[in-house]
Amino acid sequence: MSRALIDALNKLVAAQGSLASSQLSTAQRLALNEFAQQTGIVAQRVQGRGSLYVLINQAQLAQYLSILQPMKPEQTHTLPKRTANLALYRNSKSQAHQHHYYYALIKAMSGQVVNWQQQHNTLALTELTHLAGCASLMMTKEDDWCSTQPLWLVENQALFDDLSWLPAEATGTVLYYAGHIHGVLLDWLAHQPRCSELILFADYDGVGLSNYVRLCERLEQKVQFWLMPHWQQKLQHMGNRELWLKNRPLFDSSVEKLNHLEAVKAVTPLIEAMRHSALALEQEAVFL
Repeated sequence: MSRALIDALNKLVAAQGSLASSQLSTAQRLALNEFAQQTGIVAQRVQGRGSLYVLINQAQLAQYLSILQPMKPEQTHTLPKRTANLALYRNSKSQAHQHHYYYALIKAMSGQVVNWQQQHNTLALTELTHLAGCASLMMTKEDDWCSTQPLWLVENQALFDDLSWLPAEATGTVLYYAGHIHGVLLDWLAHQPRCSELILFADYDGVGLSNYVRLCERLEQKVQFWLMPHWQQKLQHMGNRELWLKNRPLFDSSVEKLNHLEAVKAVTPLIEAMRHSALALEQEAVFL
């Protein structure tokens, strides 16, 4: 049974058995109409220019809800979000949710020793990178983990696996994320300064620009959008029109937001080149 019906029935109960249709979403009204026709437990009546849902049999509805919804909302406040969804809707993915923690894969660049600090605790990232290839840091926005060196965000695993593309003078940490930057990671970066410099190296497409906008809108710290050497020539010779078309709406909306930010100046040449060529460029081109 749909979440829309469960929510509509709970609203009807909370309204003591009489609820204006205007208090329901379209999905909830459709679900409640079907329920009323099938069961007779609820009736729909005309009222003025609208309609009113009236509870006909309270005992039957209570029994029906106990089957649809194993637990009451007030019993789920202390449960993890997906567990609460399961208890309320028999489906852990029934509504949008976000885990409290995010587990980031990070590795140290060669050269200087890289450490992360949280109060009196130290994560020896250079040592862990030599030992295991990378480390995983459990993040929540309330923690205090930070580094005195730059932090690079890279979108694709190939660049995380092989750091030979990095500028010779680069130091610090590389963090791998996939696609859209996760909300917890964004909250974590925005909560307090985590590094001396924050550098985003993303695909040159709508998703990449969208991530840049989200970072610039949330962070007080300046965000650098990294442009690979000879990016203009690579865009022309190895750009992808299908990727450009796929992400064009996101590209346009991101540019519109960037036009209200100082950060647009750093990416204006890229934006103009992408528009002119109608091409996007994946970041793996940095190896070519």
